[in-house]
Amino acid sequence: MSKYIPGNQKHLTLNDRIYIENELSKGATFKDIAAFLCKDPTTISKEVKSRRLSD
Repeated sequence: MSKYIPGNQKHLTLNDRIYIENELSKGATFKDIAAFLCKDPTTISKEVKSRRLSD
């Protein structure tokens, strides 16, 4: 999906990660976040899973 958008970077930026955190706290879905960032929803879910802190 994102390969059709010129200038889109392969990796998520800090701003992307902050956006993901804010949207998840509002209850947004991975699909909604991915659409905004022009990424695959799987990318978002993997990012969240890899960075999640366990209590």
